[in-house]
This record gives sequence, C-alpha cells and structure tokens, in this order.
Amino acid sequence: MSSVCDSVYTYFNITEQSDRLSKLYEDNPGGTLFLVPAALDKENLLQLIAGGGSYFGPRPAIFTIGELYRDMSKMCDVQRRVIDPPDHNLILRYLVEKFLNEKESEGTELPAGMKHAGFVSMVGDNIKELLAEDVSPEHLHRTLFDGGDYDTSLPEAVLLRLYTDYLLYLESNSLADAGQIASLMRELLLFDKVSDFIRNRRIVFVGFLSFTGSQIKLVRSLDEMSETYFFQPETGLDDFYDGISQLKKEFSKRSEWNIKVLQLNANNETLQFVSVARELALWAHGHGNFAKLGTLTNYGETAILADSRKLPLLTTSLERYKIPYNLQVRGTVADTPLGELAGRIWHAYISGWKTRDTLSLLKTPILGCGGYDFRHIEALFPDGAESWRNVLKGNPLVLYEKMAELCRSFEKGGTPSEALSFWRDFIMFFDAAICASKLVGEEVSLDDSVKDISSALNELEKKIEALEDLKRDIGDAAKVVLKGGDAASYVSDWGRTATLPIQLPQNSSVTVFCGIPPVLTTFKYWIMTDIDYKTWPGTLRESPLLGGESKRRVNSFAGEERELPYIPDLHDEREQKEAIFRRLIATAQNGVVLSRSLVDSNKRPIGQSQFTASLLSANGAYVKLENAGTAEYPLSKSIPDFDDYVFKDAEIALSMPKV
Repeated sequence: MSSVCDSVYTYFNITEQSDRLSKLYEDNPGGTLFLVPAALDKENLLQLIAGGGSYFGPRPAIFTIGELYRDMSKMCDVQRRVIDPPDHNLILRYLVEKFLNEKESEGTELPAGMKHAGFVSMVGDNIKELLAEDVSPEHLHRTLFDGGDYDTSLPEAVLLRLYTDYLLYLESNSLADAGQIASLMRELLLFDKVSDFIRNRRIVFVGFLSFTGSQIKLVRSLDEMSETYFFQPETGLDDFYDGISQLKKEFSKRSEWNIKVLQLNANNETLQFVSVARELALWAHGHGNFAKLGTLTNYGETAILADSRKLPLLTTSLERYKIPYNLQVRGTVADTPLGELAGRIWHAYISGWKTRDTLSLLKTPILGCGGYDFRHIEALFPDGAESWRNVLKGNPLVLYEKMAELCRSFEKGGTPSEALSFWRDFIMFFDAAICASKLVGEEVSLDDSVKDISSALNELEKKIEALEDLKRDIGDAAKVVLKGGDAASYVSDWGRTATLPIQLPQNSSVTVFCGIPPVLTTFKYWIMTDIDYKTWPGTLRESPLLGGESKRRVNSFAGEERELPYIPDLHDEREQKEAIFRRLIATAQNGVVLSRSLVDSNKRPIGQSQFTASLLSANGAYVKLENAGTAEYPLSKSIPDFDDYVFKDAEIALSMPKV
C-alpha cells in the first residue's frame, strides 16, 4: 500500500489536477472510490474525470462520507438512520423542555435566556461542533470540571447535560446525527465485510480543505487499510491548519497561483449591483474595466457570488441590461412566498387582529384575494375579530375565517406532524400553487417562483409522511404536543431547513450563487460582491454556553499536535474564514472581481475587507497575483457621462437630448 505521504497533490484551481484524476480512474475503473465534501460536488468531479468526454466501462464511484457510511452500514446491517435538521431541532426542543421542567421542579435557578426560543438553536450549534470534533461527554467533563462535582446551573454544565441526553436519545432510538457519521464509520471498519471492501479499493479524497476531528481519524484509518490519494486545495496561507498539517505531511510539490484581481468600489449598495451588471454588458462588447481581466467569449464563462438578501438587487440589474443568468441557489421553503406566512398569521392572531397586520395578510396574492379592492375597508380601520367579521364579505371573509381556524388549531395543539398538517390543509384550501400560476400568467421569468411553491408543498407532504412513518420514527420527540406559538414556530423552523431543488445550469448564461458554492466549482471569471470587513471576516461571536476560556481548557489537553479533541476558537474561526475566502477566489481560472459598496444599508461608511489587503500583498514563491486596478463608481456615475457608452434600453445618459 502507498503511504499518503507519497500521494498528496495540491491545487489552487481543481482543473490543474484534471489529468491526474482521469488517470487514477482509468488505471482502475472498478476499484477506485472518490470521496468529496458534499453531494453537489459530484457532478463537477464527474466532468473533471471525464475531461469533457464520455465514460467507457464503469461510471466513476463518487461518494460523500455520509453516502459511503449508508452503503457500508447496509453490508453489516447495523445502520442507524441519520436524522435531518428539523428532526435534530425537534429532539433538542423535547430534551430542553424536559430539562427545564426538571430543574424547575428541583427549584434550581437557571439563567433566563435558557427559556427563550433561540436557546434550542444555540445548544444545537454547540452540539454539532462537539460531534464534529469527536469530543465525548466524558472528555468534556474531565477537561472542564476535572472529572469531579460541579455546579449544575453553570452554562457549561447545562451544555454537558444536554449533550449527554442528546447522545443517549439518539442511541436508544437507533438514530444518528450527521456530525457522528465519520465516527460511526470508523466503527464499521471493524466488520470483516467492510474492511475487505475497503482493502480492495483505491480511495481518493478530493476537495477537503481541512478535516474535522472525527473526519481526520477516519482518514487515518482508511489510509492504513487502503491505497489512498489526497487532493489538497491550496490557500497560500502557510500558517493555516489544513489537511496537510492535520496529516502531518509535507508538500511534495506546491502549486503556483497567478491570477488577475480587479476591485470595484461603488458609492452604495444599489449602485454596486448596477455597476457589476453594466460592466458585464460592456465586457461582452470588449469594453469596460472588466476587460482588463481578459476576453469574455460568452456570459457562461462567468459566475457571481451574492448574499441572498441582495439577490433582488442583482437580478434586477442583470435583467435591466438584458444579461441572461441562472440561479444556482439551494433555497429553502422559507425563501418562497409561503416562507414566514404561518408566523405572520399567528402574530396577527395573538395581537388581536390589528388593522395593518391583518390587511397585509388578506392582500397576500397567493391566498387568492390579491385582486380585491380593500380601500373602503382600510378607511374603516377594523380592529379585532368582531370588527373584521362585520366589514369583510366574500372571499376575504372566507380567508379571514380560515386564518382564524388555523390559529385555533395551533392553540389547541398537536404533534409535529399534526402541526404541519394544519398548515398543509390551510394552504391547500386556497390552492396556493394554482393562485401563483394565475398571478404569473404569461410572464416566463416568474415561472421559477411557481415551481418553488409547488416544490415547497411537495416537501411539506414528504415531511408529514416521514413523521408519520413508523420506520422513520424518531421516538418520543415526535409525539410531544406543540401548542400555540410553539406549533407556529415549528412550521417556520421546518421551512427554514427544508431545501428546494436547484435549477439546471444553462449554457451562455451568468451563473449566480448565494452562499458558498460546491468546492469543486470552477469558472474562467469569478465575481464576488460585498467584499467588505462586515462580511469578510464579519462578526465572530463566542457561544454563551462554551466560551473562549472553556475552549482553551479543552484544547490545552490536545497540545500543539492536537492529538486529543480540539474545539476551534475565534482565532481558528477567523483563519478558516480567510482560507474559505482564498478558496472562493481560486474558483476563477483567469480573473476575479472583488466588488463592494462604500456604505452599508444604513448609509454608514464601510471599509475594505482585511482579507483583500492580505491577498493583494501575498505575492511570494507560490502566490503571484496581478492587481488589475480599481473601477470606481461614485454617485456621479449613476448616469453615464457624455463620453461613456450608453445602453439605450437600460439607462439615460447626460448626452441624450433634454426634454
């Protein structure tokens, strides 16, 4: 077997390793197993291995660690079902409520914040981190409290208790959290069927910038059993604790990074996105600042990264300049018009059906009353249930009564599946998808909104079925009765985690990403927006349950070599964010644009990202970036000047005749 020391390859842009990946597959098509960080990376890797061609013989076997765990657990029939995010939150909600009731009966005083709705999410984030780093409750107890007695009301003690309860709950119900997969997979390697399977495979890790504590242990175990190859993404940050450092290996041959970087500074948020679209349109004609990066053959060579909250600004700007685009946004049900509707209805109900809140709901287009003229009702200022029943007639009255009925159902309460069923029955009564289709009419550009609503309804049906399926039972947490605001909150929480399908990519169109794209994504040119210090690095906060001092106590046992569990602190998180920033820029093969607004949404000045300054001063043996200059868009450039190019259908210039 080859050692991982002899099979570590590095890259800035993954296309550098396309030939080597193809060769590994061609040498042993049926015996090579590729592992990637996420399912969305699989298609990109397939294209890299194929080199633009087709496959003859077996299709490359590409897995995520979770998918490999699922297949291997079937071999030895010891599978624990991996729960999805809503189930994770549901179980924690159940355990937190049980814990709080217990402490109340004991008379133990706990911090008031532990009774707030956001506490469950906070605990969940800490537990995910502990699982990812393979920190056992015993290790936490030993490092935080020296293995002895402690005050059970301390924040760290509460986390230790809930973490222990969570693990016991999962085990007793044959469930697993996604953060446990790497640890559970190591246990499967002890089974003969699994170990024989691994020993007869060549395993190729592609795209892992660094590993969590549980993953690195799995990588080492697999390396001992099989021929293992590792394709390490580079960042140019010598001190970053990446996969090479974790494996205690040296770079056999480091890649070189030579790319053009152009900055775009706009006076405000809106102008930032307008200027990006305008420069793209100019570039397509061989003009403008972006042309300094190279020649743009077609829009399909370019991708844009934007914050989901700024997406309407970006898409409106692209449409204004008639630039074709496709959204590669893995949105959630919460992003659709149905998103926060349940919460809004419940808020209107508990506030006594106030005029403004209730009118806003009645005017919601997908509920069928969008075309109704409410002006005469607005003049009456109805307030309260009786008042609304006196002034409403026809469809608006039916809608109001159905909203009130939904809230009474929430108030009466039900299991999680029943709470979702209340919501499903409400939106199905109005045929939300049909209403959306009628509203869209012949407007093709809005078809995706209708598809998202239909997908949201499908996801809702699937979740209800899953909660009612005995084979997918998650235990007592699924049987707890949610009442009132808890029922409405559960519907909203589910919406924020239920994902929607991604559009198929389109040729010759700008690709738009919201959030981090798949790690093996590559484009000739890459545009990143909002590159300022509020986003990169942004605000990093310590958890009230596991602060910096507690992490230092846990990490002091790990030592510099980090042999024992190590929990990333704020310094580590900042380094990880800078590494991700560098990796995003490495998406580009030829050139990258870093754009930003000079003021935030409140018109306050906002500075350049520290990561940009670090990047542009990073020239050395392996990083040789070329500064392509800065495009300035002050407020005066909102209107094209006399000597500027003008897109007559998109803008009005100073040179045009005055009326």
